[in-house]
Amino acid sequence: MRPAVWMMMTVLAVTLGGTAQAQTRIFRDDFNGSAGSSPTQWVVETHYQGRGKFGQAGWVTGAGAMDVSVGRYNPEVPGTLRQTSLRTVQTFQPSPGRVLDFRIRARVWGQDQRGIVTAFFLYSQGQRNGAFRSDEADIEWLTNAAANRSDDSILISTWHNWNRDDPHFGVDQHPQFGTQISRLEPAGFDIGGWQTYTIRWGNGVLEFFADQPNGQWRYIGGYYGGQVPTHPMHLFVNAWAPDSSWPQAFDASLQPTSNAAQQAWHGMSVDWIEVVDRAAPN
Repeated sequence: MRPAVWMMMTVLAVTLGGTAQAQTRIFRDDFNGSAGSSPTQWVVETHYQGRGKFGQAGWVTGAGAMDVSVGRYNPEVPGTLRQTSLRTVQTFQPSPGRVLDFRIRARVWGQDQRGIVTAFFLYSQGQRNGAFRSDEADIEWLTNAAANRSDDSILISTWHNWNRDDPHFGVDQHPQFGTQISRLEPAGFDIGGWQTYTIRWGNGVLEFFADQPNGQWRYIGGYYGGQVPTHPMHLFVNAWAPDSSWPQAFDASLQPTSNAAQQAWHGMSVDWIEVVDRAAPN
């Protein structure tokens, strides 16, 4: 049986900040089957990045969650790390006067191993404005910033018309380099427990939230105006190991092995992912 996947226009009422608001669910995957990510909804990425190669499909555990992880043994390319990256078949873009809420319920495990990044993000790229450019919106969990503490931090980022041909970081609406801004923000909880996170994307608005036990959403941070992506983007979930070019996330103690018997996995489990369309807040 493959994972339960909904692609439907379901109108529901939920409470956000104490106010009931009608919403339209346009995507949901509960990963309840046994075959892992559904190929009709997700594409398995296969390129090299950081210290390894993507190609590992997410797989569904007996607990009804999908594991997204990095393995030390890679049978396809021995001596490199085996990494996981999935992207949706469809692209998303908010309509005028609307916002899209991209939500994930997940927990990061294996925090004892530094050097791992797990992420939930939107991304697109293409030739425009005289360069090869990308748009992106990220939530990233760095094990380097989350070593089994109760006050872990998460990295939130925006990229808009970022110039991949001439890459500069920490730029804000530069006419040549575009926008790339990242902030490490305190989450206020242990990311090793089950938590629900939201990326909200609308016209000139990119905000990040985490659910609280009382049903309210805790604002983590945001970007606004010309800092916000505008191009249609795919939704991704992945786990990978950066190299030393990203010192904030790199750790040399993470090493691949050529021995299958020494396989070990580090990453996160995903209970569900959904995308909800609703009217932009006033």
